[in-house]
Amino acid sequence: MRFHASYPLISHGEPLGLINVATAEWQWLSHADLRFLSAVSAQLVVAIERVHFHEAAEARRILLEKELRVAREVQAGLVPREIPEISGYHSAGAWHLKLLVIF
Repeated sequence: MRFHASYPLISHGEPLGLINVATAEWQWLSHADLRFLSAVSAQLVVAIERVHFHEAAEARRILLEKELRVAREVQAGLVPREIPEISGYHSAGAWHLKLLVIF
């Protein structure tokens, strides 16, 4: 390669990586080239941040589902399997779990 240029990917003052541009021919970067690299860099940073936030949200969702499953099992374990018989009384019981999770 005769020409090589790198442009940083920066998010909130922290480096995320680099964009590398290379060609077989020598050339100078024009102001338009630099603006283009800057725009591409900004778009890549946004894409990388979105992927990061999506992965974090998905990990949190999975954790919450596990916690809710454990809570459901604990609560179900607290309910007696059979209703005790008390002479002179008729007993009945019901247990209904309604779960609404909004993400």
